[in-house]
Amino acid sequence: MLKFFLIIILFPITLLSQTYGEHVRNIYNECELEGKLSYKVFFTAITGYYNLKYEQKLFGDKLVIVDFRQSSLEERFYVIDLLTKELLYKTLVAHGKNSGGSYAFKFSDKKGSYKSSLGFYITTTTYDGCNGQSLYLKGIDDGYNTHAEERLIVVHSAKYVKKEDMGHSKGCFALSMKDAKFIIPLIKEGTCIFAYATYYQSRYLNKDKAIKYCEQIKINEALKELLNSP
Repeated sequence: MLKFFLIIILFPITLLSQTYGEHVRNIYNECELEGKLSYKVFFTAITGYYNLKYEQKLFGDKLVIVDFRQSSLEERFYVIDLLTKELLYKTLVAHGKNSGGSYAFKFSDKKGSYKSSLGFYITTTTYDGCNGQSLYLKGIDDGYNTHAEERLIVVHSAKYVKKEDMGHSKGCFALSMKDAKFIIPLIKEGTCIFAYATYYQSRYLNKDKAIKYCEQIKINEALKELLNSP
């Protein structure tokens, strides 16, 4: 019983000995993302992910990051398992045809724009459409993607997603035929997708909320370990 109260009282103090930045850097290193994904983009994405977890809007422990600063000829669609600390997929994804050629530099949340949208999305259910199995998305970032459902912005497969001859979508996250059949079932129903480009801001980048969620997780882990100890 004494150990229980010591954990509750002392754990927040212990957590403060490691800054939030150090915490995120440790996860980045454990996932072996150096040289694969920008730390700045990862920091932004996981902060939003923690905000959404704190608000109980997500299920599971996977985080999808799309770095639209990279060329469409580069593998810029990242699927990360934050529980096992693994980069599960790093693959190609097409952007909207009116967002740019190889690089996306114009974004919109307007219906009929055929442009990609930035920000945080939450995956919902799958459906069988003209592009095979596809995944509905809910855009939750005000000013960036809240018309995603109205615009039918989804994750789907496309024959034009290939490095030697990359095509464009109508604003959707289009994956290769091969990758989509594995990735879509993996990230459906409650996974966070974060699409990033320069000059992005969001209410979901609240570091205080992110820290509170991290504290909750660490305390739960400590209590679980305590309860399982002799």
